[in-house]
Amino acid sequence: MNIFGFGRPIRSLKALLAAWLLLFSPLLAQADSGPLRLGPNEAVELAIRNNLGLEAARVSASSARRASGLSWNQFVPALDVGGSFFRTIVSDQ
Repeated sequence: MNIFGFGRPIRSLKALLAAWLLLFSPLLAQADSGPLRLGPNEAVELAIRNNLGLEAARVSASSARRASGLSWNQFVPALDVGGSFFRTIVSDQ
């Protein structure tokens, strides 16, 4: 038995180390890259893309357009066409 309560201690330690590296490697990579340099246009574009308030407004506007389109459906005339055909066959007996 090991300190983790299962398996061999070396395997558990390797698994723990691998999980730690997978979880925190993106953070370590970002810390090493330094500050992000953007031009004014790139900064505005990035801000607009990542603004949750703007995204919520886009979704709300899209929903409003859909609801408006559906509300006009009650004024669209409906046309139903039906028909039938039958033929009587008279035999000469």
